[in-house]
Amino acid sequence: MTLSTPAELQARFEALTARIVALDREIALETDRERRAVAQTKRDELAVEREQVAADMALLGVTPAQHAPIEHR
Repeated sequence: MTLSTPAELQARFEALTARIVALDREIALETDRERRAVAQTKRDELAVEREQVAADMALLGVTPAQHAPIEHR
């Protein structure tokens, strides 16, 4: 995925962070080992992607603003 503006990168960073937080919650609550392993693998993939987005932001001289994800109830 090629994002060109700092705003696009920040939005992607925040979306990935929210998905990672949700997966962390799912992993913590999951009792089935296979499902937990699948969720952990997905979480790891998202973390790698988020690190790449952060690196892209750094190339533009932008630091990711890490806001707490909005909790939906």
